[in-house]
Amino acid sequence: MRNITHNPSVFILRIRIFSMNKQQMNGRIDEAKGKVMEVTGKMLGNEKLELRGKIQKKAGQVRAGVGDVAEDINHPSKAL
Repeated sequence: MRNITHNPSVFILRIRIFSMNKQQMNGRIDEAKGKVMEVTGKMLGNEKLELRGKIQKKAGQVRAGVGDVAEDINHPSKAL
């Protein structure tokens, strides 16, 4: 039985499936940073920090969404 993981075309396919564009990656990072700020603000009782975290988290979701749309446009076969 042949191991398909050594097939170069399968390797390239794996890279394309698990890759993100910059907008997606930066959006997900902003989401995570916002969540950390939100939870930290909640723990410390700092409403301003909590609100800033929520705003950054939402901005990250929007940015990641833009990246998702761009990815769907550039690679329509992945959208299915």
